[in-house]
Amino acid sequence: MGEFYTAIVAAAFGALAGVIFAGLFESKRSRRQNVLDFYNRFILDQNNRLVWEAVWHIRECWFDADDKSILLYFLRGDDIERRAEKPSRNSMTPHQNLSIALHFWTSVNAYRRRGLLDNVLSQDLLGHLYEWNADFYKDFVNRYELEPSVRRHEVDPAWVNSIKELDLFFRPQKTDAS
Repeated sequence: MGEFYTAIVAAAFGALAGVIFAGLFESKRSRRQNVLDFYNRFILDQNNRLVWEAVWHIRECWFDADDKSILLYFLRGDDIERRAEKPSRNSMTPHQNLSIALHFWTSVNAYRRRGLLDNVLSQDLLGHLYEWNADFYKDFVNRYELEPSVRRHEVDPAWVNSIKELDLFFRPQKTDAS
């Protein structure tokens, strides 16, 4: 009778180990698939490609032409004079395109923080995509934070902290000193 209980306990532990192993394997596959989904959304979707093209243009204006006017659309206040935005090739304004890009990276960061992305695959596939505009995103966030609090939103948008966290995740070796 003792062997019977030993066999039952062994079977139960074996089943439990199998469930745990299967769960870990499925979880890893799911984390990898989430990275691939983000990558495909970034690369393959025609509308998103036009968004990234618009963000590239915004970045060029930000640094090369020293045009920081895009920031005005992310601030609040009736005293801010915002000029009419010329639509991009995708018929959206620069503000709308940059908003989509910032929300994309905020989603990536939310998944990353909750352990829903494979970190190594994220750095391999998404890291270089983030790097294209990383200096712009970081400078944009810094300029936003330099604005008087009366012009900023009462609660900072999620992209403010997400960009800071992603910068550390994708660019850990780069600091303000380098």
